[in-house]
Amino acid sequence: SNGQAVSILALDLSMEAIRETMRAYLLSGTLGTVLILTIFLFGFIYFLNRFVISPIRSLSHSARDFVAQSDQAKDDPAQLSFKSVPVHTKDEIELLSESILDMTSGLKSYMINLKTITGEKERISAELNVAREIQASMLPQVFPMVGEYEIHASMLPAKEVGGDFYDFFQPDPDHLCVVIAD
Repeated sequence: SNGQAVSILALDLSMEAIRETMRAYLLSGTLGTVLILTIFLFGFIYFLNRFVISPIRSLSHSARDFVAQSDQAKDDPAQLSFKSVPVHTKDEIELLSESILDMTSGLKSYMINLKTITGEKERISAELNVAREIQASMLPQVFPMVGEYEIHASMLPAKEVGGDFYDFFQPDPDHLCVVIAD
């Protein structure tokens, strides 16, 4: 009191008790940390599975089914359908889902247009072949021998069918008529 020592207190603890208390503290701290990390890890795995892995897996299956359908629907692309995957993650995965849906829709339209255009080109090609054969049949196949001259002709159209025509004939033994027309 008044700056003077009144009593002295001494405590005698064994070092083994101190070490045991420290071990118990470290063990409980370590177990608590492991438990918290385990809970966090399972929560993170659940989050990844629900919002990343499952939507991507669903998109993959839908894309694989679309590809399998496109191999089977070559004759009628209008039968193609992409199974829309409901993804509501509000991130890049949802954007990917929408992009794949747009892409498959565009691909289906492209395949339908390609089939239509291909059919039209085949029809036009067949008509041009008929026109080429008609034109070739109108041209002379046998060339007359006029005196000591041999007459030969050929026509090579710039495109599939040309508008050119030629012919020759003898109205009498002394004259040769040559017709060239475009």
